[in-house]
Amino acid sequence: LAQQQSGLQQRVGTQSPYARQAALSLGLLQLSLTSMHGAPFETERRTLAALLPGNGDIAALETAAQQGVAGETALLLQVPTLVDAIAASGQESADASTWEQATGWLAGLVQIRRLGDVQDEGRAGALARMTLAAEAGRLNDALTAATQLSDADAALAAGWMQAAHQRLQLQSRIASLGAAIAQIDAPQ
Repeated sequence: LAQQQSGLQQRVGTQSPYARQAALSLGLLQLSLTSMHGAPFETERRTLAALLPGNGDIAALETAAQQGVAGETALLLQVPTLVDAIAASGQESADASTWEQATGWLAGLVQIRRLGDVQDEGRAGALARMTLAAEAGRLNDALTAATQLSDADAALAAGWMQAAHQRLQLQSRIASLGAAIAQIDAPQ
């Protein structure tokens, strides 16, 4: 991509708004691809920072760029194991209904998976929503369902929840940068 960027600048001219927008777009694409699977992307972030100085989104990515951010696919693939671990923990809140306590006890014997929209407010509902969201590839919805877990269950999912939140923040920043790049020196 760096070679393509350099070649494009030579063909179009470094002062051309087309070249600037193309260079920024290629830089953002490179950052997106590098960060997709959790690899650090500091080099790509620095390239964008040089091309777009003073941008708050680029500055906010500094820590994440040095360490990398877990990939969305990896996070979604972790959900079934996480749900099984939470279900097996047997930790129910003190205010859990008799039905929730009974289904929690039976979960070790038989796993019942709901299909479709799950409206249950308890632990089983939150775990089912997490699973369904992960199967559908919706990380944001899986994270939302995880935030509905009790404190004890959420503690088991804390590392995953933090990684999912970081991934969603990164995706949001990339989208924001894409929108900003589309508006900079936009050819008329």
